[in-house]
Amino acid sequence: MFSNGGFPDNYNPKMTWVKKIIFAIGALSKPCTTAEIVDYLISIEPALGRPRTKSIGSVSAILSVNKGDLFTKEKNKNGETEFYYE
Repeated sequence: MFSNGGFPDNYNPKMTWVKKIIFAIGALSKPCTTAEIVDYLISIEPALGRPRTKSIGSVSAILSVNKGDLFTKEKNKNGETEFYYE
């Protein structure tokens, strides 16, 4: 069980989408697809799964715009686009 109101330490459901994406990529410790990021976020904040498509759209839009080059993207061996944060 988490001590942070049911959320992992350093996670707050009021964080911006950018901060949530950074948190998810950091927690998963690997380059991630949009779906992997959203699925992880839903696992800790189930409300984001209602509907999942809205969360996918939000994360996808942020990763596409990528202001300030926060996220690096690359294709994996399956041709899927993955993102990572340094």
